[in-house]
Amino acid sequence: MDTDPETWRWVWLAASVVLTAGEMTVAGTFILIPFGLSALVAMVLAFAGVSLIVQWLVFVPLSGALFALFWRHASASMKNMAAPAGAGESRLVGALGSVISEIPDSPSDSGMVRIGGEEWRAVTDGEPIAEGSRVKITSMRGTRVVVTRAAEGEN
Repeated sequence: MDTDPETWRWVWLAASVVLTAGEMTVAGTFILIPFGLSALVAMVLAFAGVSLIVQWLVFVPLSGALFALFWRHASASMKNMAAPAGAGESRLVGALGSVISEIPDSPSDSGMVRIGGEEWRAVTDGEPIAEGSRVKITSMRGTRVVVTRAAEGEN
């Protein structure tokens, strides 16, 4: 291995540039930037004339610490992100629809409901619901909506 300090100055610079540029092409991940920043610190040490061993002894733990810091921050941000209103299965819960094909009371059989302009397979945990009835979506079970008969006057 070449231990010439002059060579490693440029190796660290190239690594820093490549890793940072790579981070910019992969939006929102923060996977490469800790290593790019650590390579930048190692490059500064190389230009200061510090030995190669010390450069690596700074690069490796600093990379690990920065990665852990960025990962912790990214994980916390992702956990705090809730699905926006009108996205995912939660958008249907509470919606009203009409039965277009009778919904039997057997959990293994399903009927069909129209919710807005969409048609969904539907099941019920109560008694069968006849075609033409108004229903309210209470939850999702896989790709089927779970419905109950809508209360009178509920629109």
